[in-house]
Amino acid sequence: MNWGSTIPAAISALVTAFQEANPNVQVSDGPLLADESILESITVGFDGGDGKAAQAELMQDGWASGPAQEQYTVFCSCSALSGDPSDTAQSDVRATAFEILDNCSNALATDPTLGDVVLRALPRDVTVTQLKDTDGVACIIRFGVQIEAFTR
Repeated sequence: MNWGSTIPAAISALVTAFQEANPNVQVSDGPLLADESILESITVGFDGGDGKAAQAELMQDGWASGPAQEQYTVFCSCSALSGDPSDTAQSDVRATAFEILDNCSNALATDPTLGDVVLRALPRDVTVTQLKDTDGVACIIRFGVQIEAFTR
């Protein structure tokens, strides 16, 4: 029996889907390179911490020799930044970050199979972080995309 995870293809499909849903936002496959000119961004396949791209569980039904079912989460984030440290700017970047997240979620709702790469992809586990200092404000939303698929 051959075994092949759908994780690599799913990450690539998520990058494409999120780019199409957010044409004016920098989308990165993996960690985003440091660039102060990028004010709105999405990372796919990076947890923002220790570098995890995805976490998976594989399940084989009984003695079956066919494909195994895999369930996994692809770690993603979206963010918006401003060089203005005001409360108004904080509100604006939070609204922008959620608009980016909404666009990503709508892309998954429109094509939950990611072009037939997986059985289903759904957004989940959202964590919102707001940062503020004298240099400006940021809103970072970390979210997972829960995937159900069969190995290939």
